[in-house]
Amino acid sequence: MKRHLYWQTIVALLGAVIIVGVLGSVSHRYTMSVVAAKGGIYREGIAGAPRYLNPLLAQFNQADQDLTPLLFRGLVRVDEGGRYHPDLARQWWVDPSGMTYTVALRQDVYWHDGAPLVADDVLYTVHTMQSPDFPGLKSLHDFWGNVQVKKLDDHAVQFSLAEPLAPFLDALTIGILPDHLWHNIPASLLTKSELNLHPVGTGPFRFQGLYRNRLVLVPGNFLGGEQPYLDAVHFYFYPDAYALLAAYQRGEVDGVADIPLSLLPEIKHFDDMQLFFGIRSSYISVLLNQQNDDVPYLRDRRVRRALLMAINRQGLVDDLLNGAGVVAETPFLPYNWAYTNDIRHYAYDPKEAAQILTQAGWQEMDDGVRAKDGRRLSILLYTDDLPLHVAVGQALVAAWNDIGVDAHMKQVSFASLLGEHLSTHRFQAALVRWDLSGDPDPYPLWHSTQIDGGQNYGGWRNRYADEELEIGRRTTDFQKRVQAYHHFQDIFAQEVPALLLYYPVYTYGVRNTVRGVRVGTMTRPADRFHFFSQWYVAEKRVPVFPSNR
Repeated sequence: MKRHLYWQTIVALLGAVIIVGVLGSVSHRYTMSVVAAKGGIYREGIAGAPRYLNPLLAQFNQADQDLTPLLFRGLVRVDEGGRYHPDLARQWWVDPSGMTYTVALRQDVYWHDGAPLVADDVLYTVHTMQSPDFPGLKSLHDFWGNVQVKKLDDHAVQFSLAEPLAPFLDALTIGILPDHLWHNIPASLLTKSELNLHPVGTGPFRFQGLYRNRLVLVPGNFLGGEQPYLDAVHFYFYPDAYALLAAYQRGEVDGVADIPLSLLPEIKHFDDMQLFFGIRSSYISVLLNQQNDDVPYLRDRRVRRALLMAINRQGLVDDLLNGAGVVAETPFLPYNWAYTNDIRHYAYDPKEAAQILTQAGWQEMDDGVRAKDGRRLSILLYTDDLPLHVAVGQALVAAWNDIGVDAHMKQVSFASLLGEHLSTHRFQAALVRWDLSGDPDPYPLWHSTQIDGGQNYGGWRNRYADEELEIGRRTTDFQKRVQAYHHFQDIFAQEVPALLLYYPVYTYGVRNTVRGVRVGTMTRPADRFHFFSQWYVAEKRVPVFPSNR
């Protein structure tokens, strides 16, 4: 009996040794790795609050502009380079005249309430904007009033234009409303509907609830891509950027949208925040009024070039924008397909600027101001009352004074600047910000036909520039558009009809506990969520086995 127990013990011990050896061998064959896991919520703070979560009304409120693209999609989407791709549309065709666009809708798209997307949704959206009672932007109403839309079948519509318009696809990026929910609501009552704050869309996020100071969105039914790790996004609303920053420091939110320039120096010292930057779809420039007989010298491109070369544009970006800007060289965004850098550039060189004025006949008088033929070289610069623009205006005036220009600044409200000065051409120089749409077409801002009643407030006339703008607007040949806009930029750089200063930068902050965050080029603030499917807060450990190779 004792002998039998002895051998049982020996066998057990040997078995234990073998098991330990096997486990030890396996443990050397893999390691544990931490990877993203599904689950969790991302909390973002926004200065302001939603009013109309409706793509036809969102233009009046920054919070609405921020949030509405997450809930609604258009027929077409534009990428960071300004190129168009199908979204709710499956594909489109343009007839040889460039005046008829036929659009086929996707048949695998459903509204967040489960109803299918159909052509009637497109017709309701367009007819609402065409209505004389439309309460949205007048420019939307005026544009769509010149377009005829026809339903071909449940999944196809046709748009007919009065004349060829290559940028028409940009109009198709506006979000589509669901006819089955809105069809009994006339345009005159559009702002009164409760659907504005309980939206049903087809966007990447679905509305779940709006509370006193919080909007809850969850991943939508139609994502058109990979499923996100995060279960939801909660947007919290604060009265201003300072209250928002305080909320971040208290841990109430994980992200801060649109950080003001004034807060950048403080935020850059936050150890727990990741900062992301993207060039905004806009540029800041000084318009020079070539139609004003009080300043006829602004028609001389030598004077305009000297005014530009006297400005330390990189210094403006560094000192006044805390680095959140990019010096602008053309009226096109630097990541857009129409942009070219192969043009004349003007470096900061106040000495050269002074020499140019001297060569143009402007001599310094005893008081330091230049004069020619008994006329003093003077400029009155208008700015709106935005503190940053006031500071930029003051810097410009100082720079021009240094080269012998009797420059002064006048600060007015934005409404006054636009209504009393720009649109009436009653100004000499004006600091303005131009917001750009997805298509780069600059015709409304620079073509000579836009001087009277348009946005060519500086009154620039150049027949060669006009010809290139007309080609770029009418042709549907992409390469011809590229060539036309490259030629236009070359003319613009030679003539300097306006002093381009900088492209502003959008600054976005996210707590470093949110992983996988990537923010690409943004054509609008909502584009910061373009790679949202890769964001995560939850993690899990998984074994990683080495390759046998």
